Amino acid sequence: MGEHVIQNPDINVGPGSYKGFANDELLVVGEPFYTIQGEGPYAGHPALFVRLAGCNRGAKDSMGCAFCDTAFQFNLGRVLTFNQIELELLDRLQVSVTSKRPMLVITGGEPIMQNNLAAFCHYLLMHKWPLIQIESNGDRLVPGLPETDSVRLVVSPKVSRNPTTGEWEYREPKPAMLARVNSFKFLIEAIAGSPYNMPPRWTDTCGSPVYISPITHYARPVVAGEHPTLWNHRLVDVPRTRANYTYAAELAMRYGYRLSHQSHLLWGVP
Repeated sequence: MGEHVIQNPDINVGPGSYKGFANDELLVVGEPFYTIQGEGPYAGHPALFVRLAGCNRGAKDSMGCAFCDTAFQFNLGRVLTFNQIELELLDRLQVSVTSKRPMLVITGGEPIMQNNLAAFCHYLLMHKWPLIQIESNGDRLVPGLPETDSVRLVVSPKVSRNPTTGEWEYREPKPAMLARVNSFKFLIEAIAGSPYNMPPRWTDTCGSPVYISPITHYARPVVAGEHPTLWNHRLVDVPRTRANYTYAAELAMRYGYRLSHQSHLLWGVP
């Protein structure tokens, strides 16, 4: 795996980290914001995002996702009720002239570490949110997630170390996850020998659409309040990132994957 500048390192958390409010309408929230979905099957759609705090791979450099550029610090998360989250989301929407509720994206961190996510989705459906997209690494499937086309699960798997060989590799998701996921998105790196050089073989028969997205390499850490863009050549390692973009396009043409990329890095928005 190529060397990366680690952005926003955190701690690893699991479902037990949230057990103090397991039976209440509460979630640990990082940040709600209104933007354009930049990746995957809904790229280009205006969307309200709610970023949940914490991730089971939060340490990043030792967890197979050193390239992750997201800030989701668990210890900075706010404990909010479902109603408080919804009110904050609607407040963010005031910047728009539309009267319609847009797609709502629940992301992280890793949102599926919080068991209350399922109840939150039911709450949102009852309150007439038309489309909910959950972004997950697929390491876990939260119990009770609504089985409806209005709740879409987009999984971006990350590699793990094989305990026997020590090699980084993808683990095939459990059958329940394969049955529930609506689409997969794999990060792509042009470096030969990188575990992110190709999607795993099990995608050939997974039955879900497969998107591939080139990894962005950074030349330095992102500073607080900075919105990264691909136009900032002092922030982005352009040669390595360009190589990933070209290689991902070649893979898509060769194998029929759907090409995606972090298009929000072109717009300079969160």
